[in-house]
Amino acid sequence: METVFAFLRRHAILLLIAITFIVYIPSFFGGFLWDDEDFVFANQDVTDFNVEKFFTDSATAGRGKISNYYRPLQLITYAVEHKLVGFSPWFFHFSNVLWHIAAGVMLYLVLKTIRIPWGLAFGATLIFLLHPIQTEAVSYVSGRSDMMFVFFILLSFLCNQKKEKQFIILSIIFFTCGLLSKESALLAFALFPILSSIQYGFTREFSRAIKRFIPHLIIGLSYLVLRLSVLEFSSTQQAWEAVGYRLYATSLPVRLATFFRNYFFYWQVLLFPFDLHMERDESTVKIVTSMVSKWTGLFVFTQVCLMGAIIWLYRKSRTYGRIALGGYLGMHAVMGFYSGLILLNGIFYEHYLYSALPFVVLFLGTFIAAAQVRIRTIALLLIGIWILGFGIYYHIHRQFDWQDPIRFYTQTLEYAPRSVRIINGLGMAYAQEKKYDQALATYKWGISVYPTTPNFHHNIGNLYYRQGKYKQAEQYLLKALEVDPQFYFSAQLLVDLYTKVGNKNKAEAIIQRYYED
Repeated sequence: METVFAFLRRHAILLLIAITFIVYIPSFFGGFLWDDEDFVFANQDVTDFNVEKFFTDSATAGRGKISNYYRPLQLITYAVEHKLVGFSPWFFHFSNVLWHIAAGVMLYLVLKTIRIPWGLAFGATLIFLLHPIQTEAVSYVSGRSDMMFVFFILLSFLCNQKKEKQFIILSIIFFTCGLLSKESALLAFALFPILSSIQYGFTREFSRAIKRFIPHLIIGLSYLVLRLSVLEFSSTQQAWEAVGYRLYATSLPVRLATFFRNYFFYWQVLLFPFDLHMERDESTVKIVTSMVSKWTGLFVFTQVCLMGAIIWLYRKSRTYGRIALGGYLGMHAVMGFYSGLILLNGIFYEHYLYSALPFVVLFLGTFIAAAQVRIRTIALLLIGIWILGFGIYYHIHRQFDWQDPIRFYTQTLEYAPRSVRIINGLGMAYAQEKKYDQALATYKWGISVYPTTPNFHHNIGNLYYRQGKYKQAEQYLLKALEVDPQFYFSAQLLVDLYTKVGNKNKAEAIIQRYYED
């Protein structure tokens, strides 16, 4: 047994890389779906390698869509890959797996650096790499930003462990790269002190470590000011209000009350990741309108119990107590970032837990490590069965959901049957496979549910246009502009249609109405 553990210690990183790579092989066969059209293959800035626009416009500007996403480095990686292999989906998925592995290696090195016992460090990294909820970030090309920001802030933390000036500069550079990958890198404000507290406790060395992060704080605050001013491309609040979530968008108590409910669903998908799915609309994520609810009471009670467990463990072992406290603070810092305190683009997504997962494992793992030998053995056996049996099996099964767009959207519709994006995505997936009858039926179903949504009318018009049925196409494209005069995609397609059939007067009328103003 000692020989086995010695082998694992010597080759831990290689084993983590090999296991993760093998388990994620099914994802290489996936295509582009969901927001990949906006961020990757239909984004003109990516195609043309417009680096300047990556830093000055929203991430979806190259698709002609207004959003508040700012992902310069993420878009640069897509542009580089397009230059290398074109829009070959397998290479983009391959790159995502490499980013995920790189984040896992950084996590393992950080855990070793802050003196986490080897078994706990290896187990936490392995679960981080293989947990089924991670497929939402890894198997989805546009989910790359989560892996990138985690990789960069962990690398920044490692460099900051060195006291030499060049490493401090590198740490600042990597932290900035994290910010330019995703706004969630601001979590470093909380995670850097938490990791340092695990490493040093609250000693003088902890204070010295925190002082070395002052430049990061200044850069992070400067970045935040820019994102809330010149780099704020659209109003997140207005976007929420436009889809009928005004109360959620305008009321912090409502957002917090909703988070207290979702908090327990986060624990559910962490411990029992059944029925994973992408879209979380009003049918799966309920808005809680009052802070006075059972969920608030359960949340407070749970925190009291968790803190009581940490105090009990600290009295038994200061080392494990300190790690447990760090794990508790880390996972709640990440959850807090996505709690609604800051209004984000979603209420509940599995990938919100991407950076929280290691802290959850550290928290739970310390109680197992501090348990009696018999209890620890049983617990480790059950965890092993969970990882090798259920975990990897469901992990691979979930990747197959992401492989086929029709399967992905059909599976998601079971949980979010009224989602505009999913209905529209399914119709587009059918159209891409030239299953026009199914696509048309899906779009018409969407119109019956949401008659004033222009996308369905536009896509039917586009479908007829591609089939050469120009009269029917014109009818639906005009209807799309009737329900939403700002839906310029339909205006552009109408110009193409009128030009194709030789009706220059109508083409010029559309241009004058929608473009010359």
